[in-house]
Amino acid sequence: MSSKHAEPTDIISQIPPLNTQADNRAPKNETVAELQQQIKALEAQLHSQAYREQIILSSNKILQALSRRNNIEDILQLQCEQAELLHPDMHSSVLRLDKQTNQLFHVASVSLPQAYIDAINGVEIGDGVGSCGSAAFNNTQVIVEDIATHANWQPFKQYALDANLRACWSQPIHNAEGKVFGTFAMYYEERKTPSKRDLEYIEVQAHIAAIVFEHKETELLLAEHQERLSELVAEKTAKLEISLAELKDTQRQLIEAEKLAALNELVAGVAHEINTPLGIAITSISTCEDSLKQTLKAFEHSSLKRSDLQRYFTTTKDLQSISMTALTRASEIVRDFKSVAVDLGSNENRQINLQQYIKEIMHTISPNYKRSPIEISYQVEQNGEFVTHPGSIFQIISNLIQNSIIHGFEGREQGHVKLHASVLYAQKCVRISVADDGIGMSEPILEKIFTPFFTTKRGQGGSGLGLSIVHNLVVKKLQGDIQVKSTLGKGSEFIITLPLDLPARSN
Repeated sequence: MSSKHAEPTDIISQIPPLNTQADNRAPKNETVAELQQQIKALEAQLHSQAYREQIILSSNKILQALSRRNNIEDILQLQCEQAELLHPDMHSSVLRLDKQTNQLFHVASVSLPQAYIDAINGVEIGDGVGSCGSAAFNNTQVIVEDIATHANWQPFKQYALDANLRACWSQPIHNAEGKVFGTFAMYYEERKTPSKRDLEYIEVQAHIAAIVFEHKETELLLAEHQERLSELVAEKTAKLEISLAELKDTQRQLIEAEKLAALNELVAGVAHEINTPLGIAITSISTCEDSLKQTLKAFEHSSLKRSDLQRYFTTTKDLQSISMTALTRASEIVRDFKSVAVDLGSNENRQINLQQYIKEIMHTISPNYKRSPIEISYQVEQNGEFVTHPGSIFQIISNLIQNSIIHGFEGREQGHVKLHASVLYAQKCVRISVADDGIGMSEPILEKIFTPFFTTKRGQGGSGLGLSIVHNLVVKKLQGDIQVKSTLGKGSEFIITLPLDLPARSN
């Protein structure tokens, strides 16, 4: 045929023309019989084609329902409806096998009587147990043409006959690996022997049902895996949150320890630095006291000369001047230390003068590096006022200078660390840079420079926390930004940008 839907005229047109010479030799009724056979064959072919198209259409409907994620009962019910539309004299059913109990349970049916469904629901499978029980047990097709006489149906015969069911063909629903999901059955109200086409049809329907069962089983497994994965993620998240909390607590303790270490270092440096002016003042006062005793002794013995008195006055004046200078220096050291120490222990933001505070910081930390061959200098290029957390500024600057001196000049006997600071009102920021002319850093080190516990001095006293703390203070506490530039053999520079007005909430 040239078309799936051939008109009757098309069928006639395909019949071969009659041979007139043959007609003269053959009886006329024989030619008519041949013609009738050809017409029947074409009609059968046409009917078979239409039947196959109906199977394809119904199969597509079932697979579309499956793609829409309908529940399995609705999909298999649709399959039974489509099967009975194509075979009006047939009653279909789908049963599900419970692997735990080896029982068959009703899933879908359109026209089977409810009393019969209830009677066989939950039947245990076995060899010779009806059509479906036997098909599921042996994983093979079971054809019962007459329920009334077949041995498999003896225990259930009366249920079937009461429901006006006389024939039952059952096909196991299984996947490619042979796993049985259930059965697809076709019932008839009269004794019936299946045709080749009937056997092909029941196999196709069982295969479609297997696709549905397997797909839904996969969906269920995926849902279970997803649920388990969600539980695992929640469990891991909870553990990570605990670890993060512990890490934050450890970090806080480390920062506090770093603060204490910085404060202890300050105290040691200040104690050493203050000894010099205090020593000078004590020596001056002691000398002045000796001079006074000698003068008083001479006065008591009436041997005091004018020149002695003049010498006493001159010496006392000089010593007083030296003592005052030394005590003033000691007072400045104590004042700067007090300011920085209070800021280190406080979490309050306050307004500071950039030049004044940088000067206090440098005066406070300079005693620690007096014996170092590295020169430290500072310059405030544009002074101004801004609101920040001063203790953090001190910790950042002292850590960066200490980092340069410890790491930046390895193998060198001298060098220079420069601190530059400016208040940039136009850009609404404060910029602080700490640069050295030391050995510089390689690219791999630059990439890890702010990583906690990373140090190039492992086992030599380096904790690897200094620059990590600097980064946290700049970015989190002071809400600023820190960049680092370095060239091997030429030195490194840390550039910090801070807001002019740090909100109180940053604490």
